[in-house]
Amino acid sequence: MSGLCGRRWFGDGEIRHTPIRTRDNEVTVDVTLELPEDLARLLGEDAVGLRRAALEALTLEGLRSGTLTVSQARRLLGIASRYEMDGFLKSHGIFPPLSVEDVERDANTAGGLRNR
Repeated sequence: MSGLCGRRWFGDGEIRHTPIRTRDNEVTVDVTLELPEDLARLLGEDAVGLRRAALEALTLEGLRSGTLTVSQARRLLGIASRYEMDGFLKSHGIFPPLSVEDVERDANTAGGLRNR
């Protein structure tokens, strides 16, 4: 885990990151971004909004590049259901490929719900 601690330079900015252990014993990384204040306000109304905007942008880029799976993105964003994640992805113009098995499973689930 020591490889995650330190500083890295990307373009004109610096990203500092430090590993943190959460209550459920999962190791997370706290990332600090330095942004001009006026631009930061455009991206988020407050620190929480800016944090969420950065997390979503990072996650969306990870999905688009193929670095993250949809399941990993859900975990990163703290989205509980696949249905909610599908809505998030569609609202951002991302439509993950579906296999025949995915479509059949969804059809069977829908059929089971209809028969209740």
